[in-house]
Amino acid sequence: MFRKITAFLLAVCLVLGLCACGREIKTDKKIAIITAPKDEYPEDYMAVKALAEQYPDTVIHKELPDTRILHPGDPEVMTVAQELAADPAVGAIIFARAVRFSSAAILKAKALSPELVIAAVEPEDDIKAVAGSADFVTACDWTAAAGEIVSRAKDAGTEYFVFFSYSRLNMNSLVEGEQNALKSECENAGIEFIADNGNDPGGGFTDETGIVKANDVIKERLAYLENKGRIKGENVVLFSADVTVQQTLVELADENGMIYICPEFPGIFSGTGGAYGVDLPESIDASKEYIGALKNAVKSGSFSSKLFYYGFPLMTALINATFYGVVDILQCSAGSLAECITSNLRKAAKNRKFAVSQGDDPNVFYGYCPDIQRIK
Repeated sequence: MFRKITAFLLAVCLVLGLCACGREIKTDKKIAIITAPKDEYPEDYMAVKALAEQYPDTVIHKELPDTRILHPGDPEVMTVAQELAADPAVGAIIFARAVRFSSAAILKAKALSPELVIAAVEPEDDIKAVAGSADFVTACDWTAAAGEIVSRAKDAGTEYFVFFSYSRLNMNSLVEGEQNALKSECENAGIEFIADNGNDPGGGFTDETGIVKANDVIKERLAYLENKGRIKGENVVLFSADVTVQQTLVELADENGMIYICPEFPGIFSGTGGAYGVDLPESIDASKEYIGALKNAVKSGSFSSKLFYYGFPLMTALINATFYGVVDILQCSAGSLAECITSNLRKAAKNRKFAVSQGDDPNVFYGYCPDIQRIK
């Protein structure tokens, strides 16, 4: 039903000749945006906070508890989605970083309010399931990202590229595509790609001890690969599909003189800041200052790793484009969905190098801007 409603709205917009995706908001409906806490996904949180401050009469910012920890009963994302759907003032819900169980949450929200416009950003839940229930999805283009990551790895003299993951994470088709893209690029570059699908610290953390265990597992898996002779020397890239272990990967790279290029999602606020004692800024506008502080911290220390960082605010661009795409649908000014989301992505990126693509699903849009630089 929601597909038909969205198609009808877009068709009406085409008939009326309203094709421009503007920035002026003319809807009396609220747009709720759900994020994880700042400490878990800093850029997501700060990007949405900025939108809420810019449009206080339109944006509702709903913050979940730590999304890595599952609670008894319905996951929090499902409870929040149903509460928002039951509010007649809410016309749209955006799942920024659509966490586990988001696809089920979308279905429940649509069941309560079929006319809701629902969008998702960079799903951690299976992207195909999310795309099947949301009006549209935006995500990182891992084909493009993998090309840049492996190119930087090659320049750094990489011999081994270790991709840490678990079977639970690999069930997500987005992670599967990420792994396949990196593997293909490594093969083309003559780098040995090692997919270490090792011990899963648990199907879902029920408290903070699970997060500690996840980091312990990464240390164990690296030691295992070294002891078995799967990797040798220092020219080793450490990469994990698990956001929980990024700071530990940076620290392991330092301890072993290895290489850290990119987190599980190309973002400014990876685990690098935590490893080098650089505090998160208060707002996304302070990103340049954060990167400057990170550079200074690295240069002033005696570290042995080869360290890179990604300087483009990719998640901010995805969230902003998704927000304005939802606005255009609510205002009936979207034109065709593909044209509108593509246009909004390019406007939000404000960078000529930013590229947009689509996959097999017509309502999934991918974006990426190359900006990986060596910091040490």
